[in-house]
Amino acid sequence: MEDKLPQHIKERLEKAKEKIKERKIPLWLFADRELFELEQKKIFSKVWLCLAHESEIPNKGDYVLRYMGPYTSVIVVRDEDGKIRAFYNVCPHRGAKLIREDRGNSLFFKCQYHGLTFKTTGELVGIPARHLIAPNFKNSDLPLFEVKIAIYDGLIFGTMNDKAKPLEDFLGDAKFYLDILLKRTEKGLQFSYPQRWIIKANWKTAVDNFIGDAWHFLTAHGFAYEVGGVVPPYSNLFSAYAAVVKLKGGHGVMFAGPNKFDSPNYPRPSYYPIWWPELLEKAKKLLTEKEYKVWVDSNRMIGNIFPNFAFHNTAYGAGTADIPVPYQSFRLWRPIDVDKTEIWTWWAVEKDAPEKLKELSFKTYIRLFGASGIVEPDDVVIWEGMTENALSPKSSDLDLYYFAGMHETPDPTFDGPGEYYYGGNNEINQLNFFEEYINYLLEGDQE
Repeated sequence: MEDKLPQHIKERLEKAKEKIKERKIPLWLFADRELFELEQKKIFSKVWLCLAHESEIPNKGDYVLRYMGPYTSVIVVRDEDGKIRAFYNVCPHRGAKLIREDRGNSLFFKCQYHGLTFKTTGELVGIPARHLIAPNFKNSDLPLFEVKIAIYDGLIFGTMNDKAKPLEDFLGDAKFYLDILLKRTEKGLQFSYPQRWIIKANWKTAVDNFIGDAWHFLTAHGFAYEVGGVVPPYSNLFSAYAAVVKLKGGHGVMFAGPNKFDSPNYPRPSYYPIWWPELLEKAKKLLTEKEYKVWVDSNRMIGNIFPNFAFHNTAYGAGTADIPVPYQSFRLWRPIDVDKTEIWTWWAVEKDAPEKLKELSFKTYIRLFGASGIVEPDDVVIWEGMTENALSPKSSDLDLYYFAGMHETPDPTFDGPGEYYYGGNNEINQLNFFEEYINYLLEGDQE
């Protein structure tokens, strides 16, 4: 039986859930020390978490080290038979870590502590001094601890929960929007190895931004319009014309920038018609009719898969091209502490994209949203400030009012799943995320 929530936490969460109905988020929800530990037990140990993309481990013996929350490290490997597996980075003898490097290639994992050696299938194959220590021990009695995984079109997800619902059920309608990014060509995407850096902010501040905030493009990133060459010259329209899609399960998507209603001459989607017009024909054959229509009618798709996996597809100036260049990135917000998050970010591109587009797309990604990107610090300094404020003793008395879009109603003519709200900005996705977040924390504690 699961541990019950402390009564005072339960009462605070129930009150917070009621306030969400009024479009209010108690500031303390962003960063609370008791909540941080509860998140690991109630959320990160229960749901599906993105670990890697299969293009990161293309060969037999390729492996990467990944994390599920702050404490659980996982080895994702393509085994000697070519099958993708994941194991907890735990020697089943005494609990030591098997690997410490971020990636590599090997057909064996050897524990540094006592030298036990395992195949990439998880089978124990070597015990030093076996004839003296354990002559009759059976290798089959000590396999590696395997992680339950599932793959959605190249994205590798893992869960600590043996009773978790199927991955496709967990993703729900978010699959529609992932398909638009993942399934545009038969060859699929290739991922870079991730960049990683640590910020002094709680992970939920990043989710709050990526799940549906177009408004801040004009203000927090306002310098980019002023200096020129960073974003398209009419990028203020990203804030003026935006849409959010509220999805079940705490997922959320945002489209920003001129769409078919606002600018029929805009090279939708995201300048691909200029850089790689063949992509539209490829995608038309592979995407569903509705997926294709949503893609070509809109621009700049950004979203967050509950709890901490984000994606970003847009176009920016690359510094070496007069025409904005499309690029894609995927992100993880890995919680390390209540006031510390490790950002993981991958650049992604279709394997069959033109080499020139790949080159400029990667430069665009690095220049703007890499670890030293010129736009990234704008967000980070705000997220860090939000975290400090949330850790204040006064935060329990401060309710944030998410009023943007409060009088809008969903557009029933939208071709995709979910509730579609079109306007300058709407904060419904943030409210939806926090409601789902509280539901997980209260699960098993409701009367």
